[in-house]
Formats: sequence, structure tokens, C-alpha cells
Amino acid sequence: MEILEGRASRVKGTIDVSGGQQYAPVDTTHIALFQLGSRAVKVSSSDPIAINEGDEVWVAGVTRRGGFDALAYRNLSTSSEGDQGWLAALILGTMLGLLGLGLFAQSFRGPGWWVLAVIGAILAGVGSYFAFRGVRVLAALSVLRRKQT
Repeated sequence: MEILEGRASRVKGTIDVSGGQQYAPVDTTHIALFQLGSRAVKVSSSDPIAINEGDEVWVAGVTRRGGFDALAYRNLSTSSEGDQGWLAALILGTMLGLLGLGLFAQSFRGPGWWVLAVIGAILAGVGSYFAFRGVRVLAALSVLRRKQT
């Protein structure tokens, strides 16, 4: 996990809206793109991102495809912070992981066991991914909070 700090420049904001078809909820993602020094930074969140031109910003995240993907940010100029959302990912990951493990454990009790075993393994794997993602975002937020004190 890397931490970048500096003044935000060339700040651009956009919104990605998906879903909204019949019976599907609308999902809105706020995206901010800016420079910290010579590094291009991308912050995404379900909440509006409070970063403006010239703000002093700390971001924690990972380098990905030549840019920096911020998992969490802290704006020192406005005393605001945000992240990619850890709670929903952690809850979903835990629920899917437990459901997958339960199906896998029950799969050895009768005919067609391999179908339940495969479904259980897939659900456990997807759950592990979401749980890992949630923990990683929470860790980034925690690093920024500790850095301030």
C-alpha cells in the first residue's frame, strides 16, 4: 500500500451511472481524476468526492496500469475523507463466503454432490474476493487516519 501526498492539480470529476433497467437499482459512482506531483490519481466512491484544485490531499492505494488507484483519501484543506466503500464489500464477502462453505460442506451428503461442491467453491471464492477488497479499503483508510495523528 502506497501513500501519496501533495496539492491536487488538473482536477476533473465525473459520474458513472449504471443499472436502472426493470427491477434493477441505479448505481452511481463518483470519480475524481487529478495529479499529485507527476502522478495521475483516480479516486472513486459512491459518495461525492470533495477534492478541488489546489487542495492538500493524502491518498492511500496501489499503482495500477501506470496510474494510482486511490482506495481512500483525506483532504487536509477541507477536513474531509472518503473511500471506495469497505462495509458493503466486507458484509457481502462474509455472507457469500459462509454460504459457499456451507454448500461445500453439504455437498458430500448425497447424489449430485459435485454440483453443490462446485457452486460452493465458486461462492466461497467470490466471497473471499469481496472480503479481501473490503479489508484492503479499510486498511487504506486506517493508514490515512493514523498518519494524521
